[in-house]
Amino acid sequence: MNPQPQQGSSPAESPSPKANSSVAGWIVGGAMGLLVIVGVVALLIAMMFKASTEVAGNPPAPRGDAVRGKTLYIQSCISCHGPTGAGMPMQGGDIVHSDFVMKKTDQELADFIKRGRTPEDPESTMQLLMPPNGGNFKLTDADRLDIVAYLRTLNVGKQTKK
Repeated sequence: MNPQPQQGSSPAESPSPKANSSVAGWIVGGAMGLLVIVGVVALLIAMMFKASTEVAGNPPAPRGDAVRGKTLYIQSCISCHGPTGAGMPMQGGDIVHSDFVMKKTDQELADFIKRGRTPEDPESTMQLLMPPNGGNFKLTDADRLDIVAYLRTLNVGKQTKK
């Protein structure tokens, strides 16, 4: 006759090692699954937040450094566009109130600075030459984005595309 453990048997008796490893496996597997779910949810929330700020008219901050951009603006743009960006007579247009500037994305504006504009350009309101890079052949892609970031500070409160 084999004695069977009775309910309420002593606490010293424990489940078999196989049962313990099975429970541990479930716990570890469940924790890993939970971490994956939390990561996916966090990613979805971040994506929704980014999309909602762009839709709400709050585009992401410019990629350039506005402080550095101001120095580059002074070196490359001020002689035509003036110290405030309001333009200089027969030199360069007002870029603070410019629909052209406000409607361009940061990258489009950086590309525009890179290539410049001829007087024959149909979008030119003053029919003046804007040399590539404002005449500063040393400007890099990062420099142009810094200048754009500074230009965006001049257009504070105006709707711009980023």
